[in-house]
Amino acid sequence: MDANKRNEFNAAFGSFLKEARMNKKLYQRDVAQRIGVTQAYYAYIENGDRNVDLQMALELCNFLGLDLNDFVKTQK
Repeated sequence: MDANKRNEFNAAFGSFLKEARMNKKLYQRDVAQRIGVTQAYYAYIENGDRNVDLQMALELCNFLGLDLNDFVKTQK
């Protein structure tokens, strides 16, 4: 995946997570604590500034009640 596609993917995944988190009325620190990272690191994920491996993506989706397949299907 080239850098532009990766940046677009990271930004889209971050927005996907942020929307779910806000709908659940959770703070970034709540999600960060659950997955074992700092609030600042999680903020980077939501902002699309960090790559997320598959394990972390699944953990985030499970915690937020999301289906990773739903997100992947929206990507081209």
